[in-house]
Amino acid sequence: MTIKIAPYGGSVYTDVTNYIKKGGVTWSFPSVDADGAGRSLDGIMHRKQIAIKNKLEFECVPLTSTQLQSLRTLLANEWLSASITTNAETVTFKGYRGATMSTAILKSYNNADLWGEFKFSLIEQ
Repeated sequence: MTIKIAPYGGSVYTDVTNYIKKGGVTWSFPSVDADGAGRSLDGIMHRKQIAIKNKLEFECVPLTSTQLQSLRTLLANEWLSASITTNAETVTFKGYRGATMSTAILKSYNNADLWGEFKFSLIEQ
């Protein structure tokens, strides 16, 4: 699997594959409902689904300070594109609204101080 991310509209993708933990990619398809969706006072559920979006969640391996900073700088762009290649098939998504980033925790890994437990997600526009 290869994972590359670029600022939206940019042609230079940054390969972040080595930053992602093996098995650390979750792909989900949350739905978007129209205004007024939800449970009413009488307990009846009202729903009008208007879209289903791609959501990619990534869990990173422990990162050096330099790696974490470069990844956070890339993810801080207002809009992003992602290109994911699995089994020689490439899927490119454009129009992710920045990234949601978790807190990174400084830990000692094999006598080296690295930033662990960093996660980020991309949600389609």
